[in-house]
Amino acid sequence: MYEIKFLEFNKNPLIEFENYPAKNIYQMFHLTNLQNAKRILSEGFNPNLAKTGAFGLGINLSTTIEDLEIYSNNKNNILLTCLVKYNKKRENFSNVTNKNFFQKHGYTKPKFIKPPEGYDALFSENIYVIPHKEQVYPMMMSKINFY
Repeated sequence: MYEIKFLEFNKNPLIEFENYPAKNIYQMFHLTNLQNAKRILSEGFNPNLAKTGAFGLGINLSTTIEDLEIYSNNKNNILLTCLVKYNKKRENFSNVTNKNFFQKHGYTKPKFIKPPEGYDALFSENIYVIPHKEQVYPMMMSKINFY
């Protein structure tokens, strides 16, 4: 379970998503700290700044808030709610990337290949890796507490 307190909307326009089919736009979530969240909200994601690249090179997002709890530090969690666009996704077959693996073995870096040609997203269960910042629009940030 969790509790969310809204903090701030993104004030930048949603230019990259104009003329993109609505059926290919999804809501996803990213967990980070306040300093990173403020930077992401003002400048957008930078896939090259990921500290761990937990699921691979790119922006790591989840389709559910509950799946982010295992990455929580229980103090300074900021939830970014994002719009994500992609046309074609590919399941990650390179390694186990689900939450049971992480709970059992700790936070390690599984091998997550880049999307093959013709694909613009990789996924494993509810976790997605989006390779390009233009595919992700951080809409708002909220304080989140898991309990």
